[in-house]
Amino acid sequence: MKPFWFKTIVWIAAVSLAGIIFTQVYWVRNAWLLKEEQFDSRVKVALKTVVNRLYKQIASPAKVVLIAGCPPSCAIPDSVKSGLSIDGYLLDSLLVDEFKGTDINRGFYYAVYSTLDKKSLLGNPDRYFSEIVTSPHSVSLSCLHEANVYYLAVFFPGKRSFIISQLMGWMLLSVIFTAIIIFSFSWTVLALIRQRKLAEMKSDFVNNMTHELRTPVSAISLASEMLLKPMVLSNREKVEKYASLIFDQNNRMRSLVEHVLQVSAFDRHEYRLNLAEVDVHEMIDDLVASFRLIVEDRGGSITLKTEADRYLLVGDRLYLTNILSSVIDNAEKYSPAKPQIVISTRSSEHGIYIIVSDNGVGMTASQRKLVFQKFYRVPTGNKHNIKGYGLGLYNAQVLAKAHGGSLTVTSELGRGSTFSLYLPFGEFGNSDYIS
Repeated sequence: MKPFWFKTIVWIAAVSLAGIIFTQVYWVRNAWLLKEEQFDSRVKVALKTVVNRLYKQIASPAKVVLIAGCPPSCAIPDSVKSGLSIDGYLLDSLLVDEFKGTDINRGFYYAVYSTLDKKSLLGNPDRYFSEIVTSPHSVSLSCLHEANVYYLAVFFPGKRSFIISQLMGWMLLSVIFTAIIIFSFSWTVLALIRQRKLAEMKSDFVNNMTHELRTPVSAISLASEMLLKPMVLSNREKVEKYASLIFDQNNRMRSLVEHVLQVSAFDRHEYRLNLAEVDVHEMIDDLVASFRLIVEDRGGSITLKTEADRYLLVGDRLYLTNILSSVIDNAEKYSPAKPQIVISTRSSEHGIYIIVSDNGVGMTASQRKLVFQKFYRVPTGNKHNIKGYGLGLYNAQVLAKAHGGSLTVTSELGRGSTFSLYLPFGEFGNSDYIS
């Protein structure tokens, strides 16, 4: 898939996901407002019913006086005309009864208060009197006294939790399904990005391998063609020269093929460590001797600091040599015109550390995360100016883990890299990596 279409599809999917989330939030908000409106409506009806029942309990047909401008339903008993007289127990029982019938019998506080002095005359306001006075759940007691003088108001501290409890099931399902969609979308996008990167790395690997194979194939073809000429066959020196060239290039191709087959074997865990006692310092000396000529030919140097007190361990010398060879080779390839490579060792209670530092190009944080992945190569502009297939450090880390150790890197762009190889002294082979 072309990058343009890939980005377009991802953006469309992201916008669609945002639309789904917005719709869910909008639905939850509307459901909340609807439940809140229903709650307020039921409380209002319950309060009016309480006042009506209270009026019927207090009023007597023979003792009704009408207030000017008040309809017959607002008749005031003589017994309460001069002042408000309500039985507190009666009011409390009526409120509990009505709220229970409307399914909102949660903890509530109420008060009968005067609008003239804002004082509570009756109820259980406790510390919520200021909230009760400003509560939207209030009703005038004008049917029991003068209009707009006394009010019965109720405050529900648990109103929010009551509404949440009614919406909890749907809200929880909405959150779960939305989270699943977000997770699935994110995982899919990340998987696609990883697949694209892997495809690019494999493509680079194939290109590099093709580039590396083209040279020996061309050399073998040319040497074979020369050997077919009679004038060359009659010259023993030239025959040996071309035969040697064919042999060397054939070994080079075999080495390339074995390198790839080794990675396949690592993936299937089809190899075994030939464990024996290994002198780490001696192994490092041998490797440094083979790399010193290459580094010094470029005007650089290799400094060796073998400071480990213990340097004998149990391991596979061939594979351990391959690990260090890959790390040192990486330091040499990615260093500037004059490589400065420092190899040091130090021992701990359980193992030995081998640190390889260089003054190379370094890596960014994102490159450090990928450097041990199969086929990955740090970009350097021209893909063929630095030889390699992106397999060396991958193999090195796999083999380090097979020995029960680890291979890590610290690096800053433009300030070189430091690879740290830890190997335990004893036989700590990891069975997950050994078949």
